[in-house]
Amino acid sequence: MKWVPVFCASIALASPVTAAEPQVAESKLAHSSVSVAVEPQLNDGRLVIKMAAMNGTAAPVPFGPGSVSVSTVAGQPIALSSLQKLVNDVRVSAGMKPESGPHVTATGGAYAAPQMQVNGAGQPDVSNYTGGSAIGSEEIIRQSQGSKPSIDRKSADAQIAMLKQAILQDTTIAPGQIAVGQIVSEKLKFKKGEDRTLHLVVHIGGDTHPFTIAAPGE
Repeated sequence: MKWVPVFCASIALASPVTAAEPQVAESKLAHSSVSVAVEPQLNDGRLVIKMAAMNGTAAPVPFGPGSVSVSTVAGQPIALSSLQKLVNDVRVSAGMKPESGPHVTATGGAYAAPQMQVNGAGQPDVSNYTGGSAIGSEEIIRQSQGSKPSIDRKSADAQIAMLKQAILQDTTIAPGQIAVGQIVSEKLKFKKGEDRTLHLVVHIGGDTHPFTIAAPGE
């Protein structure tokens, strides 16, 4: 799927005809550009956003989950799930002990990450990546509720490897280079009739890229 720029960095609501397509937008500023694709459905209640950020400066710049923030239209921050927490969700689903870490608690379901693809030169294929779907057909690994594990150890190891490849992590982007990855929110909770408009802000190279998105349904 091609990246489609949307003026004013605002992502339009999908029409019924394109309801299954990701919401996409691109923002270009003086020192950087950012493209985002919002998955058309929540994944186990979580918002999934794929992004690519390019460093347009002459010096390396830091970039990672801390460069991204999401909030409701009322200004309420929406927490992002760390890679460690997502890994622990998968481990718990397989009956494995969660790995220790600061402020890490496994939740009631696990996000299933798509595999990052690369082009012939071994570089991340941004166009294929943003159009990719979840593993299998709408596959979401769910934690067992006091019963036997919902997945086996081999499947868990495969999921964890994909998470480590797909989830956006702290990095340094060299001049003219691009970093790609996914961010995954904690489970969203909206009251009936509540405005599902969300504000996404990405900071890179001294630029601030604002996006307006609509939280999809399950």
